[in-house]
Formats: sequence, structure tokens, C-alpha cells
Amino acid sequence: MARIRETLGRADGGSGYGRLFGINSLGELISRVHATSIRNGNELEALLSSNCPIRAQGLEERLAQLSLGLSRRIEAYFNESLKTDDSSRPTQFDIVALDNEQRRAVVIEVKDGDAFDTKKSDGELESLQRVMNRVKTALRYECDYQFCCFNQSDKDVIMRGAKMRFERREIMTGRELCGLLQVDYDAICQRRRDDAQDNLDYFVNELLSIPQVRRQLDDVFGRPSNRTLF
Repeated sequence: MARIRETLGRADGGSGYGRLFGINSLGELISRVHATSIRNGNELEALLSSNCPIRAQGLEERLAQLSLGLSRRIEAYFNESLKTDDSSRPTQFDIVALDNEQRRAVVIEVKDGDAFDTKKSDGELESLQRVMNRVKTALRYECDYQFCCFNQSDKDVIMRGAKMRFERREIMTGRELCGLLQVDYDAICQRRRDDAQDNLDYFVNELLSIPQVRRQLDDVFGRPSNRTLF
């Protein structure tokens, strides 16, 4: 989980959250919470990549057969881009996994959440298909794609969240993804729970450090709240 204490917010007093509450320091804190939530997807991909024993780099070169002699039986490429059309910009992908023995490939989109609007769902599907077609054409492997919502174990919920743009066989859970990548799913989840507790501790302490908030709490609870909780 991304950490609030490591995230910058808008500190120039112009945050909409500051106007919402009438307190600039509170607005800055809330903006940091918002930015941290956005960072969670990238943080998850980085955590998976750093713990993956089959991680590889340079898929574009691999598809051009420039690194064919260096390939292993199973490879996983993270957060790279591929040229998928001569007239378009390269298409970025989250994960491409290759099984060179079985001559199979899978392109995976990884999401931290499980609810998306129609335009977003359409865009994710189109990107997956472009990358899949490029890999399939270059390597002549059997190739498919998977849409993974890491924190959701119910595939029906994932399908509904993606506006039914994916069939059930195209849906992957976080545990299934970790199995494919040879990553310890439970260890990843525990690491994220630890980060979540740190976020709660940090947020409460920062909230209590704002004089207007502390006075409001004193009025509500009828006693001074002059201590740090964590």
C-alpha cells in the first residue's frame, strides 16, 4: 500500500479540499490522502515486480528476437510499452508473461479497485487486445489476456465492475495472479495491511495536529485531546 507520509499534497493553499473545510492545512492533508489512493495501483505493480523471481526486462527486444538466446522457460515483463501499430504511440502494459516451453503468452491488466466507468473499461480492453496481437504475431505463441482486480476474489463482482466487457474466463483474481508470477500472495497482502495501519496512524496524528480540528474534538468530547495517539 502506498503511504500517506511519503506522498506530497497541494501545499499552496489552493486545494479544493481546503476550501471545502475552510482550513488549508486540512485541505493539504486530504489532498495527500487522495494522491496516495491514486498511487496505490503503481505501488501494487512495483511490489509484484520486485518480488517476482521470473521478472525480465526488454520485451520489445525479446519480440524482435534480439534476446532469444537469453530467454528462460518462464518470463514476466512489467510496466513496459510495445509498438502495436505503425501509426500510433507505443501501448503500455502492466504485465506480459511468457511460457517459452508451452509457447503460450498472457497479457494482464492489474487493478487495485474493481469499479470502472464504461469508457475506462473499453480502453483497457482495447489496450490488452493490441498488446496481445503484437505478442502473438511476433512470437507465434498462443496468446490471451486477463483482467485482474487484485483485491476482489469474486469474479462476478469484477465482471460487473468492468461493465461486462470481459468474460469470466478473462478475469483473474489477485491470488491467481500471484500463483502465475510465483509470488507469495499472503505476504503481499500482509505488507499492504501493515502500510494501511501506518496510514491510519499517520492520518489521525496529522489530523490532531491541526488546531481547528483539535478544538472541534474538544468541544464534541468535552475534554482536552492534547495527546498523540500513536
